[in-house]
Amino acid sequence: MTGVEEAIELLLGQIEPGKPQAYLLEEALGLVLAESVCAEEQHPADDTSAMDGYAVRSSALVSASETSPVRLQQIEDIKAGSPPERPVGIGQTSRISTGGLVPEGADAVVMREDVRAEDSGVFFAGPVEPGQNIRYAGEHIRAGEELLSPGMRLGPAEIGMAAYLGRDRVSCIPRVTASVLSTGSELVSSTTEVGRGQIRDSNGISLASALQDIGCKVVAQQRVPDQAELLEKALSEAFSNSRVVLTSGGISAGWHDLVRQQIEKLGGV
Repeated sequence: MTGVEEAIELLLGQIEPGKPQAYLLEEALGLVLAESVCAEEQHPADDTSAMDGYAVRSSALVSASETSPVRLQQIEDIKAGSPPERPVGIGQTSRISTGGLVPEGADAVVMREDVRAEDSGVFFAGPVEPGQNIRYAGEHIRAGEELLSPGMRLGPAEIGMAAYLGRDRVSCIPRVTASVLSTGSELVSSTTEVGRGQIRDSNGISLASALQDIGCKVVAQQRVPDQAELLEKALSEAFSNSRVVLTSGGISAGWHDLVRQQIEKLGGV
């Protein structure tokens, strides 16, 4: 009898991955990626604010303190998705939302919680370091950087990354098609009232679920009685429709164990 390790080695020696196909991202969950997915541009594309706050020149706040705050004039309200229209000059600041583009002249962002905004201006009670609360262009992703690699199984995060990089589809290895045959004249469905000598088929659904759990596409799951002609027909159809065929039962040396001889009849070993 062939041992488990030997059987696995024999199978792996004959298996080749399916030809890669293009899949929409909505269809790609759980598939194995067959290409590199790289960033075509840097992210973020420009310097952006990491906080809701005020874009400033850090040099303007060197002397700021709680007892002697610095007042700056707000000249603009920069929202995410809208480019700034005015540079920040001496004595000026622009209110900015998270993700907003940092205006020319500004080199830091002060969180809104750390300022006091009044009609007469915006008051800052402390200095700020250059670059504070700014996401610099290319800080997260460099242009040309590989973010998803061939052989990677695509989960929600990987699919989200592909979308972020501007892709609507990716090349993946197709799911392996599989059929499950439960053999035995005593088998009935899980919802059938069990008669004398009968048992409910639990192996079929268990094997099909195991195949789906590892990414296979189960195209057929059926029960086959211990009749040579019916078993031959079921096996022939399964071999035609599937890359993997799992059988349960019928492989011993009993009078009605017909699976082995029918597989050999169809050219299997």
